[in-house]
Amino acid sequence: MRSPLNSYADGGRGEVYLSEVDLIQNAANAVSTAAMDIDNASAESKANRQEKRVERREKRRGEKENFNEDSLAKFDAKTKKISDKASKNRTTASEEKESRRKRDYDIMTDEAYKKKYGVDKSSTNSNKTSNIFKNYIK
Repeated sequence: MRSPLNSYADGGRGEVYLSEVDLIQNAANAVSTAAMDIDNASAESKANRQEKRVERREKRRGEKENFNEDSLAKFDAKTKKISDKASKNRTTASEEKESRRKRDYDIMTDEAYKKKYGVDKSSTNSNKTSNIFKNYIK
Protein backbone atom coordinates (compact mmCIF):
# COMPACT_ATOMS: atom_id res chain seq x y z
CA MET A 1 0.00 0.00 0.00
CA ARG A 2 1.40 3.43 -0.95
CA SER A 3 0.82 5.41 2.20
CA PRO A 4 3.29 7.16 4.44
CA LEU A 5 1.50 5.52 7.38
CA ASN A 6 2.67 2.06 6.24
CA SER A 7 6.26 3.06 5.61
CA TYR A 8 7.72 0.72 8.27
CA ALA A 9 5.54 -2.29 7.47
CA ASP A 10 8.09 -3.49 4.91
CA GLY A 11 10.96 -4.22 7.27
CA GLY A 12 11.76 -0.67 8.21
CA ARG A 13 13.10 0.35 4.80
CA GLY A 14 10.16 2.59 4.27
CA GLU A 15 8.18 2.82 1.11
CA VAL A 16 8.58 5.87 -1.07
CA TYR A 17 5.35 7.81 -1.24
CA LEU A 18 4.85 10.06 -4.22
CA SER A 19 1.96 12.45 -4.11
CA GLU A 20 0.17 13.14 -7.37
CA VAL A 21 -1.77 16.11 -6.08
CA ASP A 22 0.61 18.64 -7.62
CA LEU A 23 0.19 17.06 -11.06
CA ILE A 24 -3.58 17.31 -10.79
CA GLN A 25 -3.37 20.90 -9.56
CA ASN A 26 -1.01 21.85 -12.40
CA ALA A 27 -3.38 20.36 -14.96
CA ALA A 28 -6.37 22.21 -13.47
CA ASN A 29 -4.38 25.46 -13.41
CA ALA A 30 -3.37 25.02 -17.06
CA VAL A 31 -7.00 24.57 -18.10
CA SER A 32 -8.22 27.58 -16.12
CA THR A 33 -5.34 29.74 -17.38
CA ALA A 34 -6.12 28.84 -20.98
CA ALA A 35 -9.78 29.72 -20.44
CA MET A 36 -8.85 33.06 -18.88
CA ASP A 37 -6.47 33.80 -21.76
CA ILE A 38 -9.32 33.39 -24.20
CA ASP A 39 -11.63 35.58 -22.12
CA ASN A 40 -9.00 38.27 -21.55
CA ALA A 41 -7.60 38.27 -25.07
CA SER A 42 -6.86 41.63 -26.59
CA ALA A 43 -9.29 43.12 -29.06
CA GLU A 44 -6.69 42.70 -31.79
CA SER A 45 -6.26 38.98 -31.22
CA LYS A 46 -10.05 38.55 -31.06
CA ALA A 47 -10.38 40.42 -34.36
CA ASN A 48 -7.69 38.26 -35.99
CA ARG A 49 -9.34 35.07 -34.76
CA GLN A 50 -12.79 36.20 -35.92
CA GLU A 51 -11.51 37.32 -39.33
CA LYS A 52 -9.91 33.91 -39.87
CA ARG A 53 -13.17 32.29 -38.82
CA VAL A 54 -15.09 34.34 -41.38
CA GLU A 55 -12.61 33.30 -44.08
CA ARG A 56 -13.05 29.63 -43.18
CA ARG A 57 -16.85 30.00 -43.21
CA GLU A 58 -16.80 31.71 -46.62
CA LYS A 59 -14.60 28.94 -47.98
CA ARG A 60 -16.95 26.32 -46.53
CA ARG A 61 -19.94 28.10 -48.03
CA GLY A 62 -18.43 27.86 -51.48
CA GLU A 63 -17.65 24.16 -51.10
CA LYS A 64 -20.97 22.94 -49.76
CA GLU A 65 -23.60 22.22 -52.34
CA ASN A 66 -26.09 20.72 -49.93
CA PHE A 67 -27.33 24.05 -48.56
CA ASN A 68 -30.99 24.64 -48.92
CA GLU A 69 -32.41 28.14 -48.90
CA ASP A 70 -33.12 28.27 -45.15
CA SER A 71 -29.80 26.84 -44.03
CA LEU A 72 -27.92 29.13 -46.41
CA ALA A 73 -29.71 32.16 -44.96
CA LYS A 74 -28.85 31.07 -41.40
CA PHE A 75 -25.24 30.37 -42.38
CA ASP A 76 -24.89 33.80 -44.01
CA ALA A 77 -26.52 35.54 -41.03
CA LYS A 78 -24.10 33.88 -38.61
CA THR A 79 -21.13 34.74 -40.83
CA LYS A 80 -22.30 38.37 -40.97
CA LYS A 81 -22.61 38.45 -37.18
CA ILE A 82 -19.05 37.13 -36.76
CA SER A 83 -17.79 39.61 -39.35
CA ASP A 84 -19.46 42.49 -37.50
CA LYS A 85 -17.84 41.39 -34.23
CA ALA A 86 -14.46 41.24 -35.95
CA SER A 87 -14.95 44.73 -37.33
CA LYS A 88 -15.93 46.07 -33.91
CA ASN A 89 -12.90 44.41 -32.29
CA ARG A 90 -10.61 45.78 -35.01
CA THR A 91 -11.90 49.30 -34.30
CA THR A 92 -11.44 48.78 -30.56
CA ALA A 93 -7.88 47.53 -31.14
CA SER A 94 -7.06 50.61 -33.23
CA GLU A 95 -8.42 52.89 -30.53
CA GLU A 96 -6.41 51.05 -27.87
CA LYS A 97 -3.21 51.39 -29.89
CA GLU A 98 -3.86 55.08 -30.48
CA SER A 99 -4.46 55.69 -26.77
CA ARG A 100 -1.26 53.76 -25.90
CA ARG A 101 0.66 55.86 -28.40
CA LYS A 102 -0.70 59.08 -26.91
CA ARG A 103 0.17 57.86 -23.40
CA ASP A 104 3.67 56.93 -24.57
CA TYR A 105 4.07 60.38 -26.13
CA ASP A 106 3.64 61.95 -22.72
CA ILE A 107 5.65 59.39 -20.75
CA MET A 108 8.53 58.13 -22.91
CA THR A 109 11.86 59.77 -23.58
CA ASP A 110 12.63 60.94 -27.11
CA GLU A 111 14.93 57.99 -27.85
CA ALA A 112 12.54 55.36 -26.52
CA TYR A 113 9.64 56.90 -28.43
CA LYS A 114 11.63 56.94 -31.67
CA LYS A 115 12.76 53.35 -31.15
CA LYS A 116 9.21 52.13 -30.60
CA TYR A 117 7.36 54.19 -33.24
CA GLY A 118 10.11 55.14 -35.68
CA VAL A 119 9.32 58.87 -35.52
CA ASP A 120 10.99 61.69 -33.63
CA LYS A 121 8.90 62.78 -30.71
CA SER A 122 10.01 66.40 -31.02
CA SER A 123 8.85 66.68 -34.64
CA THR A 124 5.29 65.66 -33.79
CA ASN A 125 2.60 67.04 -31.60
CA SER A 126 -0.28 65.16 -30.09
CA ASN A 127 -2.82 66.45 -32.64
CA LYS A 128 -0.83 65.64 -35.77
CA THR A 129 0.55 62.32 -34.61
CA SER A 130 -2.74 60.48 -35.03
CA ASN A 131 -2.43 60.87 -38.81
CA ILE A 132 1.19 59.74 -38.80
CA PHE A 133 0.45 56.50 -36.97
CA LYS A 134 -2.58 55.32 -38.90
CA ASN A 135 -0.37 52.94 -40.88
CA TYR A 136 1.27 51.72 -37.68
CA ILE A 137 -2.08 50.94 -36.07
CA LYS A 138 -3.33 48.76 -38.90
